[in-house]
Amino acid sequence: PDYINKFTGESFIVAGCGESINYFDDLSDHFVIGVNDIERIMTPDFLVVVNDHRTFLRGRWEWVRESLSPVIFSHLDNPGPITRRDHMVKINLGERNNPNLDRKDRVDHTMNSPYMAAIIAYQMGAKKIGMIGVDFTPNHFFAETGTHKLNRHSGSINEEYSRLGEELKKRGVKIANLSPISII
Repeated sequence: PDYINKFTGESFIVAGCGESINYFDDLSDHFVIGVNDIERIMTPDFLVVVNDHRTFLRGRWEWVRESLSPVIFSHLDNPGPITRRDHMVKINLGERNNPNLDRKDRVDHTMNSPYMAAIIAYQMGAKKIGMIGVDFTPNHFFAETGTHKLNRHSGSINEEYSRLGEELKKRGVKIANLSPISII
């Protein structure tokens, strides 16, 4: 509740871990909500962690564990050993694949964390939301990691973001994928 409408009218960037994050140098004009191990490249204003630490491969969890983000949003009681636990803010999960944006006590979800980050940006008062690094292409921004594990779901992911975009538009919020290489 401390963050609901706290940044009304502001612009937000949702920063995923796809390769297109490397195309952007200066995000200082926006609030940045990053996901997972985005701190390999930047420290976001807010971090969203929705996966248990055991699901992170290739040394990725260490970046989350040592996060310097001022606020870490998670629905998990204990996503893993996080050094700065006093920066964690507990969120409640809403429904899957059904963006009910009028319920600000919950964060609806799909199978990827940038979706939740976009909803959190809306709940904090975003008027514009740009998405970068939400590519679902091979590789992450930090290494050649191969085909994205959600790539085969790109059709349904695209539909989920379209539905979210429609709901945000009804509320006067613009959302755009700023990645030139994203498959969604």
